[in-house]
This record gives sequence, structure tokens and C-alpha cells, in this order.
Amino acid sequence: MNKSTYILNVLLVCVLLTGSVFSQTTELFKTNGNKITDPCGNEFIMRGVNYSLADDWNFPGNLNNGKELSAQIIQANPNTVRIQWYVDYGQPARPQLTLAGLDSVISRFAAADIATVLEIHDFTHIHTDTTLFNTQVVGWWTSQPVLQLIEKHQAHLFVNVANEYGPAMYPAPNYTLNPNYATEITTWVAHYRNVITHLRNAGIEVPIMIDAPNYGMDYQTVIDNATMFNNHDPLNRIVMSCHAYWNETAGGMESIVNQLAGLTVPVVFGEVGNVDFSCNAIQMNSLLTKAQERQIGWLAWTWNRDECATRNMTSNEPGNPASTTDGQFSTLTTYGQTIVNNATFGLVAHAQKADFSCLLGVETVEQVLDVYPNPVQDVLHVSIDQTFNEVEIVLVDLNGRVRKTHAGTQLDTSDLEHGVYFAQVSIDGIRYVVKVLK
Repeated sequence: MNKSTYILNVLLVCVLLTGSVFSQTTELFKTNGNKITDPCGNEFIMRGVNYSLADDWNFPGNLNNGKELSAQIIQANPNTVRIQWYVDYGQPARPQLTLAGLDSVISRFAAADIATVLEIHDFTHIHTDTTLFNTQVVGWWTSQPVLQLIEKHQAHLFVNVANEYGPAMYPAPNYTLNPNYATEITTWVAHYRNVITHLRNAGIEVPIMIDAPNYGMDYQTVIDNATMFNNHDPLNRIVMSCHAYWNETAGGMESIVNQLAGLTVPVVFGEVGNVDFSCNAIQMNSLLTKAQERQIGWLAWTWNRDECATRNMTSNEPGNPASTTDGQFSTLTTYGQTIVNNATFGLVAHAQKADFSCLLGVETVEQVLDVYPNPVQDVLHVSIDQTFNEVEIVLVDLNGRVRKTHAGTQLDTSDLEHGVYFAQVSIDGIRYVVKVLK
């Protein structure tokens, strides 16, 4: 027996013993010029939301009672969710955050073919302490348990190193002009070069996302340094992120989009809001319309848990574990309705999911089931490509209302009006979501 045959036989024995093919894959999100590509090589444009997971003090206690909000977010049809996390939340009374809880939420999004941008929130806004950053943030990313989490989910994951870390042009508490800003930017650039090196040396291969300094809004520093950061990365997988809270005219917003779209490195608007930091209305629609035209990705801030009530996409009742409306898709605010349903740039019409069908050992919705016909006129059928004991179909409309429920693989839709629905297909307790047109 030659060496190649021996290795093949060993692999086949492993498959027979474990009942599965390889659990890991080298197919990841990557970059190609100023585009992001999905694990199967297709162009991918982020369209999604931010999930303030760690600011929800009902988490992780709500993981098993149906009140964790990933199922609600999935109904909005994002292709990406940016999950907020902390190394140290800083309040001992907060329920303990665990990697097991984080793992569970990422898995729920992955099962719906949704990518996760995982970000660390500890150094938000104006921190410039690189020593503490390296100890707390870089040390967390490169710790063995986190590296194992990244490896498990690497086909669905982006690493957003730290939310809005860096100097501020107008720092708190006085918000007066910072005369040292240019010097601090030089330090910030050198620091992030070192961070890229540390993460790659630790074996992290997924794309690294870097937030702009100055509360995420200094797009000029992104323009000046994006190519350098990407060239410094041995894998050339850098994604730059700006937070779109500029109080600009409609034309000013469009100008910023055009400048960032002209770079040779992908840029996304990691946070997009309808108001600025002072809760004053800004020209969000103009920015997102131009972003749609120039194919720049964006993630709306935030599903809930924002201190500015206007910037919550859904009902926000912090500290109320008995709430029946908190974070529910059925309670989309006017802002949330715009993000989800706007015909020009909204998630329902424009959030194209990444293709994961080429992955070994990773089941996609398409590999598990087929929902047909789609569009449907009368009876919706579900064909399942695996053995199962129980299946349930729940049909939900764009307002989050359950319109039909049926235990089985067929659902009569003849009495429903034409529109867009989501078929939530639960197979032995595992739920898959498919958009259905009627």
C-alpha cells in the first residue's frame, strides 16, 4: 500500500467512526481589492444590524427560554450581524458573560446562513492606552479558548478588533479641540500594525476589521491608511470600518461614500444610524442610497439597547425580563421599518446571503431542506434531505406576526395576501429560516 492510499484509508475510517466529514474548513470570507468574497468565492456585500448582546442583562439567562433575540433579528433578513462583546463589562452585578453563551448565539446566526462580525466594546471611543489594550483586548483575542471559538466559526466570522478605539478630535469630558490629535493618530496607526501582526501570528486567518478613530468617524485616516494596513497583513484580509454619524448634508454624505468606495481595500459602515451622538437627525437615507449604488456594506445601530430611543430598531425595555415586546421583530420602530423594508436599500430587498454551500462539514439551509414553490400560490412544500422525527412550519409576515402554523411538511397559503413572508422550519428543534414570496 502506498502512502497516499494509506492516508486516504485512515481518513475514511475516521469518517466512519465519527459519522461526519471534516469539522473544519479553510474556506473563509476573504477580500479581493475593495470587495469581500464569501467562502465560496462570490462577492459579498454586508447588509445587516448591530446586536447589543452584552448590554442585555437578560443574557445569558434568556438563551434557553426563547427570549434571546437572534430569532427576532433573523426575521429582518440581515446577511450579517455585528455582535457586541466585552472582555470586562466593568459592573460586578452584571450576569456573567461566557464564551459558551457567545458560541450559542453565533451558532444560531450561522444556522440561518448569517455572518457574524464579533467586536470588543471595552475600549469604545477615546482610549489611547496601547499597553492596556494589548493586555486586555489583544490578550483576549489570542487566548486559547477564544482561538478555538474563532476556529469553530471561522467560515462565518469577521474579527472586529475593538469598537471605536483610538484618539478623539474632540475628547470627553470637555469636547474641545485636541491639539495632539495628529500625533496620536501616528501612534494609533503604528499600534494597529502591531495588532495585525499579533493576531496573524496567533493563527487567526479570518478578515480583520479595524474601526476608524475619532468615535469611528475619521474617514480621512481610513483613506490615508487602508492600503498600508492591508499590505502589512500577510493574508491581505483587512476590512476598514467607519461609523456613519456625520452631521452632513445629503451631498456631503454622498461625497464620503464616493471617496471610500474608491479605495483598494473594502470599507463598510460598521455602524449606521438615523441620528448622531446627540440624538439629532442626520441624512441616513442619502448615505444608504449612495452606499447601495456604490456597493458598500453597512450594519445598522442598533437592534435595541441604545441610550437614544430614536436609534432603537425595536421596542427597548432594559431591565424588564417579563417584557413581551423588548427586541421583538413585531415592534419595529419607524427607524427599524426603514432599515428592513426600504425599497432602495432595505434588508428585505437587498441583503443577499453569503454562499456557504461549498464548505465541508457545514450544513447550509439549501443542503438540509428545499421550500417550494417559491413564489407560492397555494400549498407550500418542504422537502428535507435528512431523516427526522418532527417538523413544524411557522409562516411570519414582515411585521413579525405569525400568520400560519402547521406540524408537517405542507402549509396551505391560499388565503394569504400577496407579499413577503419568512418560513421558519423547525426540524427536531433546529430552526431554519427561508424567505418566501407569494
